Amino acid sequence: MSSSSLFYCRFLRLSHSLRCSNSFVGNRFKSLLQFTPGIRTSSQLQGNPANLKRATNFDKRILVWHKKYKSVEDVPEYISISVINKAKDWSRVYVSLCMVAVTIVLCIIVMYSGRQAAKRGEGVSKTNMEWHRQYNKEKNGDDTKN
Repeated sequence: MSSSSLFYCRFLRLSHSLRCSNSFVGNRFKSLLQFTPGIRTSSQLQGNPANLKRATNFDKRILVWHKKYKSVEDVPEYISISVINKAKDWSRVYVSLCMVAVTIVLCIIVMYSGRQAAKRGEGVSKTNMEWHRQYNKEKNGDDTKN
């Protein structure tokens, strides 16, 4: 007996001593799939109206951006959920890669400006000490006025 037949027998809670032929298991397993909620075969998904979703304007724009349709007007009112999800997944990946690229460019700019400031003799600690000196001077000046 093959391992797949054993799996089907265990899945159907048949005893191990029962001999299962592939046709018996296959037919029983297919009939079980038809009545199990959440498990669908590809033929059941194609004509199922529950698999369709009304496209929002955002969904339509993403589908046009993903080049599934030429314009927003060409997008039908109801679209398969899998098509919408694929387009949204693609756009999430694209946007995240753009954000990574922008972050790298900004890091390089900050590094360059920090090196230029170090060449001029400016630094965080020097700026902080100067700010504290000026703050204490203003604070002491206000105390003498009162």
